[in-house]
Amino acid sequence: MEVNLIFPIRVLEKIKSGHFIYISSASVYDNTLFPEEEDAKFRSSLYGSQKFAGEGLLLVLSKKKNLKFTSIRFPRIFGPFMERNPIADFLKALREKRDTVYLYDDYSARYEYIFSYDAACYIISVMELSLEGIYNCGSGVVKSVEEIKDIFEKLTRKKFKVEFLKRRKGVDVLNSEKIKKILKKTMTDFEEALKRTIEEEKLL
Repeated sequence: MEVNLIFPIRVLEKIKSGHFIYISSASVYDNTLFPEEEDAKFRSSLYGSQKFAGEGLLLVLSKKKNLKFTSIRFPRIFGPFMERNPIADFLKALREKRDTVYLYDDYSARYEYIFSYDAACYIISVMELSLEGIYNCGSGVVKSVEEIKDIFEKLTRKKFKVEFLKRRKGVDVLNSEKIKKILKKTMTDFEEALKRTIEEEKLL
């Protein structure tokens, strides 16, 4: 609640002019394929509902202060020192020097991922172009948990034993056509991004 609502509001209250950019999430959608920006709503996910509420409150407050406002909805972000999602579960095993990976998602679960570098490039472009509104900013890169395991084993030359704490299933991919009509982005190759992440954390 503090990270998703209270702190952003406190920051906005101190701004006198300019452009407020809120980093939101694909969690504002139900688990449907290719949701558009208008498909967001309150849902059973506490995290997603906080993000959705944050967007609405910050938009209203920005208008009252005559600030530009943009909300960027990302899919699962991965990169050095990230903590949450199946990729982070493998990174955590490497950090802790163990062969067992504890997963919350089933092998078949397929999610869209964006490298943290590419996410940062989206934010910079929104700033440079002064884009206002709400945008899905996806990568188009969709991988199953099993594919992620195979790539980690290839890059590290290790064999991982998997223990499932849960077996969440599903497919999660954004419709990012709205932003693509404005920005032409080339995403970092997924395997190269994982390699850069592992190297930056010095996990090999």
